[in-house]
Amino acid sequence: ADRTATVSHSVSGGGYGGVAVPEVSVTVVDDDVAGVTVAPSGVTVAEDGGEATYAVVLDTEPTGTVVVTPASSAPGNAAAGGPLRFTPSNWDTPRTVTVTGVNDDIDNAADRTATVSHSVSGGGYGGVAVPEVSVTVVDDDVAGVTVAPSGVTVAEDGGEGTYTVVLDTEPTGTVVVTPASSAPGNATVGGALRFTPSDWDTPRAVTVTGVNDHVDNVDDARTATVSHTASGGGYGIVRAPRVSVAVTDDDVAGITVSDTSLTVAEGEEATFTVVLDTEPAAEVTIGVTSGDADEAVVRPSRLTFNATNWNRPRTVTVRALDDDVDDDDRTFEATLAPAASTDIRYRALEELTVSVTTRDDDTAGMAVGDVLGQATAARRSTSC
Repeated sequence: ADRTATVSHSVSGGGYGGVAVPEVSVTVVDDDVAGVTVAPSGVTVAEDGGEATYAVVLDTEPTGTVVVTPASSAPGNAAAGGPLRFTPSNWDTPRTVTVTGVNDDIDNAADRTATVSHSVSGGGYGGVAVPEVSVTVVDDDVAGVTVAPSGVTVAEDGGEGTYTVVLDTEPTGTVVVTPASSAPGNATVGGALRFTPSDWDTPRAVTVTGVNDHVDNVDDARTATVSHTASGGGYGIVRAPRVSVAVTDDDVAGITVSDTSLTVAEGEEATFTVVLDTEPAAEVTIGVTSGDADEAVVRPSRLTFNATNWNRPRTVTVRALDDDVDDDDRTFEATLAPAASTDIRYRALEELTVSVTTRDDDTAGMAVGDVLGQATAARRSTSC
């Protein structure tokens, strides 16, 4: 309210000592309005403990201690310091309020916000309205998926390797990450992974398993790539890294022969079998030849294997030729040559040999009748 005063007058001298003089009433028009000044009206803080300040000061001298208490509308987003105390002796000294960003782990669609309001009590300020301060909390989270390591190596015959998957930020709901192998015939991967807002930062292990084949692959050429799709919990548009998989080959191209040596009588036959050790990538042709065609012949002269019959043994027959000559047992080699093969692994293999001994069944000599006939003829010739 306006203040007032009364001006009275006292008179002396000149015969006016006892004269009464009227008083004058004075009204002092008040130009002060109790209030609180807050500046600035808005602040911005980083969410991970970032700070900003604003100032608070009273507009007029209070009649006693004034308490101004800041309060955040969203203490999970930003916190405000306080309370502040002003007295009649320091009311015009600004006080600083610190606003602190509160971290979360969510990739928010927009920056979070809060409003700092103020309550006032004491010193004649009980009914005074105090301006609010708007707070912007800058988000520092980016939804993503971390995969480590970026590559694994597995043995082809069921060998296993692992890598881990974890979310970079807290999701808004359940997130499903599904691995998929680009070449399930080379390597397979485990099933879908589920993350929730309570366990999103716990890494999950993914198992990669090598799938066996029977091919001697050039330079361990079998590979796969594991991709990942994410869905739910605000992760629907997030792209997860891939994992490269190398499958270690355990196959070695080779030819297995059932027997490395044979003995066969003249006029008789013996056999051995031939089979490939690995599935060929192209046709394998093995030429079969006799090292002494006058002693024995082999058939067939050519064996052909492919991806469908490589593991079925093929029979080679060795037939010893019959003669009437006492020429003792003979030993030579039957040769298997893969040089004409289309498959480069088998074409590079060295020739294989099977030692063949033909057992002679002839004995040098003359029949008894022939001997007697020759003796009689000799006597006749002498008597003449």
